[in-house]
Amino acid sequence: MFPSKTFLSSLSLLAPALAIAAATPEHVPVRRQTIPSISPETMFTVDAAANTATCARSGIVDKFHNNNGHDLSTLVFYMYPLTSIGDRCELLFLPSPGSRLWGSRQLDIYTLNARPANCSVAWTPGTGRNTSLGRIEVDPTRQVARWLYHSSSYLTYSSRCAPAGTVEGLEFVPVSEYDHVEWAQGQGYGVQIAYYL
Repeated sequence: MFPSKTFLSSLSLLAPALAIAAATPEHVPVRRQTIPSISPETMFTVDAAANTATCARSGIVDKFHNNNGHDLSTLVFYMYPLTSIGDRCELLFLPSPGSRLWGSRQLDIYTLNARPANCSVAWTPGTGRNTSLGRIEVDPTRQVARWLYHSSSYLTYSSRCAPAGTVEGLEFVPVSEYDHVEWAQGQGYGVQIAYYL
């Protein structure tokens, strides 16, 4: 189980992309030094060839022509806390230290309306897939993955947070024929939903 809440350092809460930085206090207004964020409560790795979803503590998205169809995607599930009531929310991908990235490093992101019932279940790729949010590029030289395009304004821009207790499911899938994005999920990095007034 992941912590339901972490804090992210930011240069400015009002920056369009919510640029995250480990800035020193003298460079950041005191009231804007931290942004609360929601970490996934559960994560799953989906294997397209095996048609399975298994519990995970880190994320991996992988596609390669010699993998015999074992393309991998990652499902993440968040629960909105009471502290996010009335706030604005935005999805962020912060590459973790030691992230493994090659290929296009691009990920498509979808909302989900279904969730695996346990830690090892049959799961056909695309199960529960709902709305496309858009596409990101994970660049190791950037502190936050950038949106290449938005299919929806929900979570891709600052938008009203879902009610407290709502479970948010997202799927991260590969884009090109050669992609690998692997990251640790932890406090202040990985896939987070930032929330703020």
